[in-house]
Amino acid sequence: MISFSGQNERLAEDPRLEVAAVCRRIIEELVSSAASPAAFAEAGGLLNRAADILAAGAHEAHPDDPNSYFYFDRSPALGMPNPVPPPMRIIVDGLPVSAAVTYGPAHEGAPGLAHGGLLAAAFDELIALPTGLPRFLSMTARHTVRHRPPPPLGLPHVSVA
Repeated sequence: MISFSGQNERLAEDPRLEVAAVCRRIIEELVSSAASPAAFAEAGGLLNRAADILAAGAHEAHPDDPNSYFYFDRSPALGMPNPVPPPMRIIVDGLPVSAAVTYGPAHEGAPGLAHGGLLAAAFDELIALPTGLPRFLSMTARHTVRHRPPPPLGLPHVSVA
């Protein structure tokens, strides 16, 4: 969960968080399940129906406001309403910035370990947060990664930038 500028309060009642959590659970099951073809077909039908329900509603346009939370919500590395990244608790209270996350089977690289590319993407977001928060977005000019052993799946991992 992102902990800055009222983000926790803003998302507290956001129904997308529950849907994102369910999607993460589905992804975790999908990558490790040995269910029958019939079970996968049934699940696919249910997921298609859910997608149709959401597709029938209105969709947000990208806001012109640079202070908008639009980017943080949709981020593929840290967006809580986005089911792609693992749930990440980010603390921004000056410097350093830190993030705690537990990677699961959907984020596996080498057996039993988090994928290094996902760690690099999350860290890229993390190092950009302090400069991107005030009133402008920043882009990483150079990002050199020297991997130490990646964190094991299922255990909390903390990054500090």
